[in-house]
Amino acid sequence: MNASKKCVTLTTVNPPTAAVHAFIASDFDVIIAGDRNTPDDYHALDCTFLDLRAQHAQFPTLAKQLPVDSYARKNLGYLYAIRNGYTLIAESDDDNLPGENWGELPRRFTRAVTAPAYPNMYALYTDARIWPRGFPLDKIAAAVDATDATDATETIRIEKQTGDAFIVQALVDGDPDVDAIHRLVFGAGDIAFNAGDYLLARNVLSPFNSQNTFWLNRAAFAFLYLPATVPFRCCDILRGYVAQYGIWARGGRLGFTGPSVRQARNPHDYLDDFASEMPLYLDFHKIMTALDAVDLNGDDNDLRALYRQLHRAGFVDAFELQLVDAWLEQLASSCAPA
Repeated sequence: MNASKKCVTLTTVNPPTAAVHAFIASDFDVIIAGDRNTPDDYHALDCTFLDLRAQHAQFPTLAKQLPVDSYARKNLGYLYAIRNGYTLIAESDDDNLPGENWGELPRRFTRAVTAPAYPNMYALYTDARIWPRGFPLDKIAAAVDATDATDATETIRIEKQTGDAFIVQALVDGDPDVDAIHRLVFGAGDIAFNAGDYLLARNVLSPFNSQNTFWLNRAAFAFLYLPATVPFRCCDILRGYVAQYGIWARGGRLGFTGPSVRQARNPHDYLDDFASEMPLYLDFHKIMTALDAVDLNGDDNDLRALYRQLHRAGFVDAFELQLVDAWLEQLASSCAPA
């Protein structure tokens, strides 16, 4: 992997936090995609700050169509990174404080999760009763004990396999990314995950988010796209599932590694989060069925095919397809096809 040019992308509406300053002090370039309420403080920092004016100047087609006050503005940060030749694109948020090991990734994976179809990856890193946001609701009861063989259908199977990952989800200590049900039942956590590196076999799916994630292969970059017509708490999770289908068609896989940031979570209303996550609870298996039905070609246009199927199944609006087309148009003008 050529990681000679690497960056981390953020979007925020807050003044610069300790986490933002720590990312700037790292050996990653920092790209911040602003929104309507992002303060001007970032112009004075040693980072690339794309305010709305800069977004429209550099990526007029997509910047004009993307809604404001939307996490999807982060798409403009990704496009900037791609256009400027970054070979490793990390992403995080302004409440994730990077540790000393942040950005240290496995050189080579030697273990792979080969079953079940939807493993609770958090169960490999802690004994706590915890699961990631976006995990299927009907699998939680069995999956929180998935390393103990209490339910053979949900027991995580690990095999010796050597390979590289196109995308790596690194974990988050402190108050990690769990769903609103977990927080409503158990409250805010203080989790310390163990170390460990695992690939996911093809056809083994896990939710992954945009909290501490590393995109390592240009063949995956098209699938950075964050949808804008789904609720905020769904957008990066849906993106993650779409991306796994996309990289499988290109011979790629998702990897997990241990924690390298600690989250001091910005204030949230858990009931609002619950409402925003509702499609993940109710429609998970329908979404998977829709994605399973797509014939993929192993190119950037697979993104369009996957979102068209999601639209047919009623999970994204027709406007999402316009945004995907604009994303692919800007992507094509930003770099040669992967």
